[in-house]
Amino acid sequence: LWIESFGVPAKLERSVNISLFTTNSTVAVPEDWVLHPLGKLYTISKLRVGEDAGMTDILAISDGFNPYQTPYYTVLLPMSIEFNTTATFVVGEPAPISMYVHRFGFGIPNAYVIFEAKNGTIVTDTYLTDENGWLTFDYIPGVYGRNVINVYVEAAGYEEGIASFEIMATAYPTLTVSLIGTKGVPVKGAKVTVVAPNGTELSGMTDETGTVVFRRLEVGEYQITVPKEQSVSPKETFSFSAWQDGTTENTITISLFEDTKLVANYARKYLVLINSQYGTVKGTGWYEEGSVATISISPETVQISPIVPPQKFESWTGDIYSTEPTTSFVVDSPKEITAKWVPDYMAFAINITPIIAVILALISIPLLIRRRIKKREEEVTEEEFL
Repeated sequence: LWIESFGVPAKLERSVNISLFTTNSTVAVPEDWVLHPLGKLYTISKLRVGEDAGMTDILAISDGFNPYQTPYYTVLLPMSIEFNTTATFVVGEPAPISMYVHRFGFGIPNAYVIFEAKNGTIVTDTYLTDENGWLTFDYIPGVYGRNVINVYVEAAGYEEGIASFEIMATAYPTLTVSLIGTKGVPVKGAKVTVVAPNGTELSGMTDETGTVVFRRLEVGEYQITVPKEQSVSPKETFSFSAWQDGTTENTITISLFEDTKLVANYARKYLVLINSQYGTVKGTGWYEEGSVATISISPETVQISPIVPPQKFESWTGDIYSTEPTTSFVVDSPKEITAKWVPDYMAFAINITPIIAVILALISIPLLIRRRIKKREEEVTEEEFL
């Protein structure tokens, strides 16, 4: 700035304060005021360039002098953005990436960077480039294969910079297999077998939560097999029902390229054991927990021998009590049930009476014959005596 007289810069005999104003602060903003020193032809004032390119008027006012207004033009320079990395990217694991913001190889310091990473996570302590225009951050891929990072860079005096960086991420996924029984009860101690793409067989046993985990596997197709039956005790077992997607085969094949959790559903089953000394029982077998079992016995009366009372079904005893020869119940645990038989004296009495009568009749006939013979002998002897 200078103060002129008749178009020529003039040396002043006193210092002068000059106030400065702008008509568009988004283009440029001057200092509020500057001091024009005594005996100097010029003084310096700094302008802060705004975010927008364009034109503004700068107005200088000082007491005792005519005000002066001059146009001021700004332009925004284009910037370049480059990415650099030598890292191997693995899904779920951080790896460093460096980006360089510059203009013809001259780094742009304090440029503000906005990241957009839809398939992963950006980890950084700062979003500003350093004094040389560099910014290093970590990227954690979220998916196997193609990952894209978009950046938007802002810096005073420069156009907004936009750039994309594409990386290919490999993966060492984790496979989790859970075996869950009725009512969410875990199936413990079951062997799960996994066949890898190269034919290698892996196996593991389910823990207390019914889960087995296979870590850092290669990407590819895997064959997973769970047991059809997993015995808990001689009277309790888990029977495979289906995978969570409805597949009813206990062996499935999946394409593994990310962390995957599989759930195999099992039905809890209990043994219902029916015992009886006589007759024929029905109902022995394995039942799913919560199902209804029906047991029966026939005949209800058994004649063992004609000379002893028949046996009559009285009741079911053991884990179930019922006096009905056919009965039903909900299976909520292993059951052992025994048929109780008792002698049927009433039926025996009814059945034995005719037999006794016949026996008595048979016994009485010889007696009657003997009596008649004896009587006849007595009559003969008496006749001879006369």
